[in-house]
Amino acid sequence: MNRWPDHLPGHYHLGVALFEADDPDAAARSFRLVAERDRNNLKALIGLGRALTAANDPDGASQAFRNAIRLAPNDPGPKALYGNLLRRLGRFDAAQTAFEDALKQRPDDLEALIGQAELKRAKGQIGGGLEILQPLLAQPSPPPKSLLAGARLLLASGDAEVAVGRIENWLEQTDLPPGIQAVLQSVRGQALDRLGRFDEAWQAWMESHRGEAKRFDGSHFATAIDTLQATYTSELFTRLRREPGAMRPRPLLIVGSPRSGKSILEQMLACHPDVVGGGELRQLGAMTETISTLTGGQQLYPACVKNLSRADFDQLGDDYAGKLKSIAKDTEWLIDTQPTNFLHIGLAALVVPAVRVIICRRDPVDTAWACYSRCFADRGLAFASTPEGIRLYLDGMDRIMNHWAESIPMEILEIQYEELVREPRQMVERVLGFISLEWDDACSEYAIPGRANLRSAPVLREPVDDREIGRGRPYQDYFANPEISRPSTA
Repeated sequence: MNRWPDHLPGHYHLGVALFEADDPDAAARSFRLVAERDRNNLKALIGLGRALTAANDPDGASQAFRNAIRLAPNDPGPKALYGNLLRRLGRFDAAQTAFEDALKQRPDDLEALIGQAELKRAKGQIGGGLEILQPLLAQPSPPPKSLLAGARLLLASGDAEVAVGRIENWLEQTDLPPGIQAVLQSVRGQALDRLGRFDEAWQAWMESHRGEAKRFDGSHFATAIDTLQATYTSELFTRLRREPGAMRPRPLLIVGSPRSGKSILEQMLACHPDVVGGGELRQLGAMTETISTLTGGQQLYPACVKNLSRADFDQLGDDYAGKLKSIAKDTEWLIDTQPTNFLHIGLAALVVPAVRVIICRRDPVDTAWACYSRCFADRGLAFASTPEGIRLYLDGMDRIMNHWAESIPMEILEIQYEELVREPRQMVERVLGFISLEWDDACSEYAIPGRANLRSAPVLREPVDDREIGRGRPYQDYFANPEISRPSTA
């Protein structure tokens, strides 16, 4: 595109390719360029909204979808996409309005119908969701997206036996896209697990990950950990460490593996009036590319960090602080739960010394089960596709977290998932003390809709309990020894 910078169709198709390659930030830049130069380009606005949604910029995505609706008020597509964004943000009434507006213009609009069904599931109205989907599911070849929504609703209905039977019938369709098959197998495995049919559940999860098994390179990941350890030494922090300055908001990084309690803790803390839950922000990861540019591009990150001056870190810190302020304005603390931030703690400590870090940990077998039994859309979580990948990922995380604890002159607070769900108030009080805030009774109301100040959808709609503790035990032999053919059910 450097040779034809004004070729807008080329920029649009580049955005599509970047989005499909799981680079929503770059995709958003391409779509934005087209939308700004051609304000009547509906496809660019929709692409921009979808990319910003994936990049965890709900404000920007919301604006893009609203612009698309103004541009094409009679097109139900932007309204349905906007409704899905609002649903994910927990703004259920506004989402329902958007879906209803879309269906007024096209009563059979697939995105709006499925969005309404998913909204019913989010509100616990399972029967209503299945009723919406019934005409779609009754077709000889139901739309693949309707099968995913139907499977999730059947699982949520509590009748796992019915869920297994229906999903197995759907899987007999020969023309299902691989991604749809994978998610259906994942949900089927979850239903079988609830029935105590653990061997069958494991086989279903193996099927769900069959197409992903080669995406995670454990040796490359281990080398990346080694390189970070070799770069971010105690001597580097001694040489470049700056005193924490006054800033609002201050970043609170909550790191840990998926399903370790990060989002649960975020929702509880975000009920405090001085805390905003930012969700999975992408600023620290993007900063690694900026650093390489600052040093002339001669060295890749992280080796190039050693060539930065204090003035460079001052500039990076100012830019980072500005981005946080644009999200949470004058709030005291902004939470970032980006899954890969455990790799960037050393960078964060140098760029913004006011940062605080919490690591969420969970029983390793339960963690492995919780990861393997799901299909993650984020390609950065491809490690979860094999037991060996999970083990290597968790080992690498432990290794780099131990390095940060030993090398950075900063306390890292550890919160155990099991303690968090059993004694939530005590754990939240501990975290609030860690960030110099007093307890607020609103933190006990985390399950009330709309109470938490979150930029992403709430994960809790009822009080936490300990029902998920020990759920991985039936599969512990398989995780301990991936070579055996069948997990123990004893």
